[in-house]
Amino acid sequence: MGKRASGPAAGLAFLATMAFATGSMSAVHLVASRMLGPSGYGALGAVLSIMAILVVPAVSCQTLFAAEVARRRDRDEHYDPTRALHRALVVGGAGTVLLLVLAPAITAYLRLPSLAPALWLALYCVPLAVDAVAGGVLYGRRRFWTVSLVTLAGALCRLGCTVLFIELGFGLTGAVAASICADGLRAVVLWLLVRRSARRGAPVLWVDPGQALAGTAAMAGLWLLLAADGMLARHIFQPADSGHYTAAVTVTLPLVVLAQAVGMLVLPRFAALGPRRAQRLLIATLVLLAGCGGAAGLALAASGRWLLPVLFGEDFAASTGLVAVRAAAATGLGILWVLVQYHLARRHTLRTLVAWPAVIVLAVSASVWHPGPGGLAGLLALCVAAAIVLGLTGANLARPVRRPEPVPASPAGLDLSVVVPFHNPGEQLRPHLLALVGALRDTGMSFEVIAVADGCTDGSPGSVTDLGPLGVRTIRLSYNMGKGAAVRVGLREGRGRYLGFIDGDGDLDPAHWLPILGLIRLYEPDAVIGSKRHPLSHVGIEVSWTRRLCSAGYRGLVGTLFPYLPVRDTQVGLKVFRREMLAELLPLSVERRYVLDLELLVAGWRHGYRRILPAPVTLRRTGRSTVNPRAVWWMLADTLRLAVRTLRGDYDPVPVPRSGNRAPVPSMSELV
Repeated sequence: MGKRASGPAAGLAFLATMAFATGSMSAVHLVASRMLGPSGYGALGAVLSIMAILVVPAVSCQTLFAAEVARRRDRDEHYDPTRALHRALVVGGAGTVLLLVLAPAITAYLRLPSLAPALWLALYCVPLAVDAVAGGVLYGRRRFWTVSLVTLAGALCRLGCTVLFIELGFGLTGAVAASICADGLRAVVLWLLVRRSARRGAPVLWVDPGQALAGTAAMAGLWLLLAADGMLARHIFQPADSGHYTAAVTVTLPLVVLAQAVGMLVLPRFAALGPRRAQRLLIATLVLLAGCGGAAGLALAASGRWLLPVLFGEDFAASTGLVAVRAAAATGLGILWVLVQYHLARRHTLRTLVAWPAVIVLAVSASVWHPGPGGLAGLLALCVAAAIVLGLTGANLARPVRRPEPVPASPAGLDLSVVVPFHNPGEQLRPHLLALVGALRDTGMSFEVIAVADGCTDGSPGSVTDLGPLGVRTIRLSYNMGKGAAVRVGLREGRGRYLGFIDGDGDLDPAHWLPILGLIRLYEPDAVIGSKRHPLSHVGIEVSWTRRLCSAGYRGLVGTLFPYLPVRDTQVGLKVFRREMLAELLPLSVERRYVLDLELLVAGWRHGYRRILPAPVTLRRTGRSTVNPRAVWWMLADTLRLAVRTLRGDYDPVPVPRSGNRAPVPSMSELV
C-alpha cells in the first residue's frame, strides 16, 4: 500500500470540487424552488433534513474509518476493507427495511403529499452505508484527487436528474429520487475503486463497535442540531413561511459545507499527529473557519434582502436580519463540526457529545416558545455558541492530552530491542546500522534493531530496507515528529526484556554495547545510560568553547532543577531501560524533541527506580552536528516545562494498596 502524497494541489482541488458540489446543490434548490413553489419546496427541505439525519451513522463511521486508515497508513500497515464493505451492505439493507416500515409516519409528520418520497427515502440507506466505508478508506489514504473526481461526477448527475425528473412531471418525488440516484452512482464508483486496491490476505479493516456507537451518537447530535431548525420551521410555521426559512437555510449552507470539506482534509492529520501538534492544527483550522465564515456572513447579510428573490423567485423573501443571524449560526455549525471530528479522530468519546445539550435546548425552547423565523435563527445561534464553548473546553487545549503508548510484552528468548531514530542522516546510516548489528552479535544476546525514519526526505530509509534478515526493522514516519517522538514510537514497538536507543548519526561507537550489556548481565539494573563524564569515556572530537560552555550550563541547570538524579550528563544518545520500567513510564511521557531522555529519568526516579548505572561511550564526529541555536532554545524551554510538570505532580506514582507490591507489567490488550 503506497503512501501517495496528497499535497496542497490535491487539497485545493478537493475544496474547489466541494465548492462546485455545493453550488450544484444550490442549483438543485433553485430549480426545485422555482418549479415546485414555496409549499412544495418546503416539503422538499423537510425531506432533505431527514436525509441529513440518515447521514449521521454514515458520516460517523466514515470519520472513524478514515482515522483508522490514517493511523495504519502512518505505520505502513496493510489491511483489507472487503469484509467491511460487505457488512456495510447488510447494515444498509437493514436500514432500508426499517425506513419502509416508518414511511407512513414520516409522511404524516412532514405533511407530504404522498407516500412515494418517503419510500424513495428508504432506499438512501444502502449507498450511505457503502460510502461510509469506501469514502473513509479513500479519505484516510488522502486520495483527495480521486474523491474530487467522484464528487464532481455525482454533483453533475444530481443536478441533471433533478431537472429531468421534475420536467417529466414527478414533482417532489422526482426531486428526492434524483438525489438517491446520484448518491447510488457515487457509492458504486467508490466500491469499485476500493475493491480494486484491496490487498487479499491482509488483516481485516474494521473499527471498534463501541467507538462506532459513540461516534454515531456524537454525529447524531451534530446533525440534529444542523437540521433541527429546518424541521421545526416546517412543523411550527405555515407552509409558505417554512419555504422562506428553508431558502434562508439554503443560502447559508455553503458555510457548513466549507467546514465539512476542511474537516475531511485535516481529519487524517488529526488522527496521526501527536497531541500537541493536533491541538495546534485544530486551533489554526478553527481560526481559519471563523475568519472565512465571518466574511461570508457579512456578504450574505449585505445582500440578503434581494438575494433570495433573485435566486429562488419573486415569491421568496427574507429579512436581512434573518439571513445574517442564520449565517452566524451556520459558521458556528461549521466550527462545531470540525470540533466533533477532532474528538472522534482523537478517540475522545465523551467529548464528542457536545452538540446534544444544544439540540435539547433548541427543541424544547422552540416547541414551547413558537418563535418567528428570526427568533428561531437566533435561538439556533445561541445554542451553537454554547456547544462550541463546551467543545473547546473538552479539547483540553491548555495542557497536552496524554494517551497511553504501550510497550508490548517481550517474547520468550528476546533480550534486547535497540531503537535507532534518524532524520536525513545520509550515507552514514547503513554503515552505522551494520556496525551496530555486528556489535550486538558480539554480545551473545538475542536482539532486534528498530530503525525509525523521522520524516526523512533524503532517501536514506531505502538504503537499509534489505537489512531485515539481520534483525533490522524499519518504521517510517510520514513527517518529522522530533527525536523524542521517534524514539517513543520505536520503544512502543520493541519486544525485548530491555529496550534502548542510540542516535542514528553514527557519532556514538556501537562497540560500547558490549560493556553496557555486561552491566545488564551482572546487575540487572533499571537503566543503563551512556555518559561522556564516565572515567572510561573517550571524546574523539574537538569541541568548541561555546559548546563546552552550553554543555556545562545545561548540566548545571539539570543539577539545579533535578538535584536528586544520580547523573548529570543526561543527553547522551545511548540508553537502555528495563521493559517493566518503560511500561510504567512511557504512558506518562509527552516530550517530542531532545528532552525525552531527561523526562524518562525524572519520571523513573519519582516512581522509585533507583538502579540507574552510567556506562562509558566513545564519541566521534561522522557528520555535521545537529546542535544549533534553535535546538538549544527548544531544549531549555522543554526542560523548564518538564520542571513545571514535575512540581505539578504529573509524574508522581498512583498510590497502591499497602499489602501489594509493584503492579505487574500490563499486557498489550490491557494497556490498549
